[in-house]
Amino acid sequence: MRMDFRRSAARLLIASATVLAACGSGSSATPSSPDSSTASTAIEVTATTSTTIAVEQSPSTTEPAPTTTEAPTTDSVVSTVPPTGLSLIADVDRNVAVTSVIVADSDGNLLGTMLDPNGLGCEASPVSFFVTIGADGTVNPTSTTGEPLQYAGLVTPSPNQRQLLEVYNCEGFLGDVTLYDIDPALQLTNPVPIDTRDALAGDAAWNADGFITLMLSDQPGYYSDPLEDGEEPTPPEIDEYLVNPRNGESTQSGSVDEFNYGAIRLADGRTVHVQFGAEPGVIVTSRSGETQRLGATGFAISPDANRMVIWDQIYDLEGAEEGEISLVDLESGDIRTIGEGFGFSALWRDDSTRLAYSVGTETVVLDLLSGETLSVGKMPPAGCDDDDFVRWGRIPLAFAPNGDLYVGDAQCGRSSEGMPTVEYRLRQLTLN
Repeated sequence: MRMDFRRSAARLLIASATVLAACGSGSSATPSSPDSSTASTAIEVTATTSTTIAVEQSPSTTEPAPTTTEAPTTDSVVSTVPPTGLSLIADVDRNVAVTSVIVADSDGNLLGTMLDPNGLGCEASPVSFFVTIGADGTVNPTSTTGEPLQYAGLVTPSPNQRQLLEVYNCEGFLGDVTLYDIDPALQLTNPVPIDTRDALAGDAAWNADGFITLMLSDQPGYYSDPLEDGEEPTPPEIDEYLVNPRNGESTQSGSVDEFNYGAIRLADGRTVHVQFGAEPGVIVTSRSGETQRLGATGFAISPDANRMVIWDQIYDLEGAEEGEISLVDLESGDIRTIGEGFGFSALWRDDSTRLAYSVGTETVVLDLLSGETLSVGKMPPAGCDDDDFVRWGRIPLAFAPNGDLYVGDAQCGRSSEGMPTVEYRLRQLTLN
């Protein structure tokens, strides 16, 4: 069975609606706030700029009513004196639980997803629906379908944060692929279906230049009938298309011989994807087919496409010191270690000057200009059992244009069907 890095993460948390929203829908539920008791949990915050890393410089149907959560509260002000260097100025509990933050503006408003514990999606997993969260705590579902709740597939914003790509994939079978505009109020508008040509399997992802690569095949993505003794597997026939985000029209650009789910194409034609199996790794492939394997199972490319962070995914915290988080220069190929331990996610500020990444149960920020690092807190997952497979705690969710960082503290629960779920208690961090 072949698995991509996004589905691997989904397998780990089983029902995280961040990436698992599905092929089908269930009954609706209005958004709810987490139990306020979680706000009193002790949070360890380390405000230090003493660590410096040398970094090379590169040029359902129930009508939901708007919900207002508790007003955001400032839990701590780290410094009342104007700080110097990388430092944490304020930590605000937004008093809401989300499954993802897709886009944030500089005024404290967000487009994200929240869990519907009553909805059933792919493999009977709980699903998430699109919401806008106001700076004042107001939560409103946003929908382009006319339904009260619009469930989310696997969603990724465009490099300029003005559009959203949504892909429905279930058990390796492709569903709808849709492109949306994101208006100034962070509402979804102008849905444009992308023609999948009735393909059985496929995937789509943003390129570094803002276009979209679409892969389509008439063969299953990674499930197939067992082979008879001596029978050779049939090589997949996978067509590759380039999609214009302005109108959703696609033009065939070539073919590939393997499904590389989540592959990102760089401006020079190279692709980057995660390969699992006997030899897992982050694979960089040139246009001529030459490959470079990096020892990691997760990656995130900077918006300027000059750097890439790679990490070993969290599987078990008992061996957390064995993993590494590294920075790769995509121009020179140089690799340097920036952290020790297993990670879960990483994201870049839109000007590529800062990077936030999780290591164990902690989130760390790296300033690429100064080389300084800052821990912005660690939080063990709340309410999670060993069977929940949640081995991370505080994770980065999004950078706002003004530099604010949104992080989430993992909280486990159960859906109405008894399936494990994970949401993230949202916090807004102001950094110097």
